[in-house]
Amino acid sequence: MNAANDAVATIADHSRKTVQLAGNNTLQSFAYLARLAGAKTGMEAIEVSDAYYRNQIGALGQHANNLIDLTRRMRSICLAPFERQEADEGVLPAHES
Repeated sequence: MNAANDAVATIADHSRKTVQLAGNNTLQSFAYLARLAGAKTGMEAIEVSDAYYRNQIGALGQHANNLIDLTRRMRSICLAPFERQEADEGVLPAHES
């Protein structure tokens, strides 16, 4: 039951982070469009676009990090009952290299 509660909390936390990232991304997209519309020269439009796309790459990296964190946490949650059982039985858990 504890593992199920931990899994639900972990998924809820991941979902909250995803919604925050999506909201931030939406706001940044509108700001980008406003700056792009206000660009006076082609070079200024390129600079605005460059900054926006660099920001998008950062946001994608954040999302990837959140997925990696979710995967690690879920793996730990799912394996915890088995590791406790092995410890109770006197079997040492195998460690990854």
